[in-house]
Amino acid sequence: MKVIDSGIQIFKDKNFIINRPNSPYYALQLFWSPISIRIDGKDIVLPPHTLLLVDKDAPQYFYATDDAMINDYVVFSAEKSELEGLMLNKPLSLARPEQYHNIIRSIDIEHRSANARREETVTFMLQGLLSKCKDLFDYYDSDAPTLKTRDAFVQLRADIINFPYWEWKIPEMAKRCNLSASRFQRAYKKLFSVSPMADVVNARILTAKIKLSSNQTIKEIAAQCGYKSDLHFMKQFKKITGKTPSEYRKNGG
Repeated sequence: MKVIDSGIQIFKDKNFIINRPNSPYYALQLFWSPISIRIDGKDIVLPPHTLLLVDKDAPQYFYATDDAMINDYVVFSAEKSELEGLMLNKPLSLARPEQYHNIIRSIDIEHRSANARREETVTFMLQGLLSKCKDLFDYYDSDAPTLKTRDAFVQLRADIINFPYWEWKIPEMAKRCNLSASRFQRAYKKLFSVSPMADVVNARILTAKIKLSSNQTIKEIAAQCGYKSDLHFMKQFKKITGKTPSEYRKNGG
């Protein structure tokens, strides 16, 4: 097993497309922005905080669905036996992407260092990352009777990310998951470590951050993110980011 390349929160504009008919290496991708990807000949939209382990020799085709594409990645070589227990080419939603991001970041720093034993150290880190992925894959591969319900939650979260401008309400969300409002909110927070309405706000702010790199007005961006009042949008944006939308735009983030 050997790390070939790595990157942290790589930013590409909406015109950037990855189109590789095949590759001799595996690739672990962590997407921070919505992204369109082709799997088994079908184009699907993935929400932010999606993890994908791409098989070597598998065609890779994906592109930004909004104004930008942001991702972390590790490209590596490995024997098939070293990847036993891992799901290839299956996108999985992450409740806590920062846990994976921190490991990839450590790999990237060490991989680019001048340390004499960096290859050995990076390989050890990669093994730890893949071991953590196995726990995630075991969870999604479970045959528990709640699997179908869990899939409904994952799809709901994907829709929240992809359509933040919808008028999201707890009763309608709970109905999609066939639960009462109170049970739905408890289950959602247990699964994703965040309340459903906090996720809606986070999705809107993430979308706003991406759109602030454009020439659109603050009022236009507020409306596209689901806010009926641009004043409410500005207050909520500053509460979460510590900056007003104008300050965020001026400072480039």
